[in-house]
Amino acid sequence: MFFNGTLKFMLNAGIDTLPTPANLQRWKYSSSDKCKLCGNRGTTNHYLNCCKIMLDTHRYTWRHNNLINYIVNSVDKEKFKVFSDLPGCEAAGGGTIPADLCITNLKPDIVIIDNEKKILHIYELTVPLTMNIEQRNAEKTQKYSHFTTDITGHNCTVNAFEVSSTGCINKRNKSTLITLHKFLKQDIKKSTFLSNLNSLAWYGSYKIWLTRDDPTFADPPFLIPHLK
Repeated sequence: MFFNGTLKFMLNAGIDTLPTPANLQRWKYSSSDKCKLCGNRGTTNHYLNCCKIMLDTHRYTWRHNNLINYIVNSVDKEKFKVFSDLPGCEAAGGGTIPADLCITNLKPDIVIIDNEKKILHIYELTVPLTMNIEQRNAEKTQKYSHFTTDITGHNCTVNAFEVSSTGCINKRNKSTLITLHKFLKQDIKKSTFLSNLNSLAWYGSYKIWLTRDDPTFADPPFLIPHLK
């Protein structure tokens, strides 16, 4: 999973020694600290999460969807129904929540339905900066909490979780992911599941970093998890 350059990127991103415009100016190798794409100060955090051009060209969405794709493909579909906003994974009529359970324009990232127990489980992922994990969790929890009463015919749980753009999975998120693991195929170990999410976030960020001077972005294929 970690191709040439990824481990070096991880080390330098972790200690903020990537050759960003801000660092190059600080090291006196450049007179400008500006991002070539948007003109804002080009820091590590800027490239990993905050560049408007990268946002508008869907780079952060692509990184996020790599994790969603891995999770959706790991769900035991013989026992559970699973929907996401990825192509071919939507509920009938579009969206992620079946219309017979709730009419809504909102599209939570992952919806898992246990028809035997009559429970609909919503899992909403964010890939933020580590410093913003708790804020994003509060925002997403508030956004989707009404579904616990709006869903008809099933009970509903709402589970917002975060894997940071540098692969951080804190204690609360690890607990949430362990509940999600219960819906996966039996041969997927918890440790494998968590490790793959960490590596997908890191390598997605590395790919984004490599495009830091490119004004356009063609979505690469989804990344393949490094552990089976």
